[in-house]
Amino acid sequence: MFHSLAGDIESRFCRFPMGLLLTLLCLIFTPATGQTPQLDSIRSSISSIGDSYEKAKSLHQLFLKALDKKPNISIKDAYAGLQLAKKLDDKELIAMFLTDLGNANYIIGEISNSKSFFFQALKEIEIKTPDYPIGTLISLSNFYRSTGKFDSAQYYLNEASSLLDESSPSAIASYYQSLGWLSYNDARLKEAIQYAKRKISLNPDPSAYSLLFRSYIKLELYDSAKLALTNAFQFYANDKDTLSSRNYISLIINRGEYFIEISDYAKALYNYELAYQAATQNNFNILRAYVGQRLGYFFEINGNYPKAIELYDEAIETYTVYDARHQIAKIYGRIAWSLIYSNNKVLAEQFAHRARLQMKAIPDKVGVAFAWNILGYINFLNGDYTTALVYYDSAMTVRKNIDRQLEYYKTLSNIAEVFEQKGDLSKALEQLKQVLHQEESNSREINNMIFTYHTIGRIYFKLGDKINAEKYYLLAYDSAKGNKLYPQLKKSL
Repeated sequence: MFHSLAGDIESRFCRFPMGLLLTLLCLIFTPATGQTPQLDSIRSSISSIGDSYEKAKSLHQLFLKALDKKPNISIKDAYAGLQLAKKLDDKELIAMFLTDLGNANYIIGEISNSKSFFFQALKEIEIKTPDYPIGTLISLSNFYRSTGKFDSAQYYLNEASSLLDESSPSAIASYYQSLGWLSYNDARLKEAIQYAKRKISLNPDPSAYSLLFRSYIKLELYDSAKLALTNAFQFYANDKDTLSSRNYISLIINRGEYFIEISDYAKALYNYELAYQAATQNNFNILRAYVGQRLGYFFEINGNYPKAIELYDEAIETYTVYDARHQIAKIYGRIAWSLIYSNNKVLAEQFAHRARLQMKAIPDKVGVAFAWNILGYINFLNGDYTTALVYYDSAMTVRKNIDRQLEYYKTLSNIAEVFEQKGDLSKALEQLKQVLHQEESNSREINNMIFTYHTIGRIYFKLGDKINAEKYYLLAYDSAKGNKLYPQLKKSL
């Protein structure tokens, strides 16, 4: 998702010596400090202040709050601030409001305008200040990351890094967070966690905890993920209007993600539907696309493939407006899986290739590996075991070097399946025992472990080793007791 510098600069300005009104505004706009007054009331109070640097900062604070709840209206506040900044002839303020306009235009889907405002902001800065052009460079990096251009995102972060100094901890914090999201997208999850923790140590906010949560979830560290999510929600403890907040709705989506991972599907669906409804009512289009994407995945893993594809298509339509290529590429892969399960392998292969090509262009090598794995499975189903192994081996080359080892072992299991079908049972057994070692050390992998036990038992039976066949069949049988797989395995045994 898209993350701007806005929250970090907000906290920095709250530490500035300033007049009574701006101090009050900082208290109002800091999360979890009390119920937020109506934006119109705050706007009216600001209008009574004379043209000054303090008024400009107040308008920026107002923009930040409006951006979270009323992005379309926030643009008016940013324009008002820009006009004042020009009247004051303050280049840093001009750059700040142009950057605000860039962030807001992205959120409402005006992508070309967003990019234009960012570059206008860069032109305004004549000398380096503690927050600019660093703030604009980081926002521009976030823009390119959100539009699936990771090389450009990294380039602008590198530009920002050369300008960082200790006089602006908020800019440093934002820099770490942006680095963290790039690491997350590249499946360097442990690195992402370290960047998130650095951000939190300098300037804690819900977005930093969200990065921490998502990284822990990918690593299957569920207790740590739950704690990070709890910390994020605490920022809204006293907010009475949470369901009109983009950031809060994002946390509801994260909560749904947590319940998906621990297989509590009823709670996952409740949170996803709550977030979808709130995003729709507030016209948070890209947020609705994202929760729709997650709902699609929910229906996919629960076997409702037509509904999953319907939601995926709806998300793609919105993502196309936002030029969110990375999310679109991910959805192509998920549609491919849904089509495979719907027994439409021809169309599935087309979507898998779309995912591969788009991931390659981003570039996202982990995403390319995801597509290779799908293509390997399609070729396996078609009986082309040689091509299947080529794709699987390509996926393995990438997956063995990422933090989320679950993906590596999934591909290893797929390779074992190919060897079994080819009649190379010893190789299949060798691969499966590596998979089993990982599954036995992870209680969350119980369902996969049961099937691995069963497959190993079957291979031993084919090899004529009835003692080991019985051993692994019984391991599968005993592990499945009390599990929904029990009737299926009982019949098989």
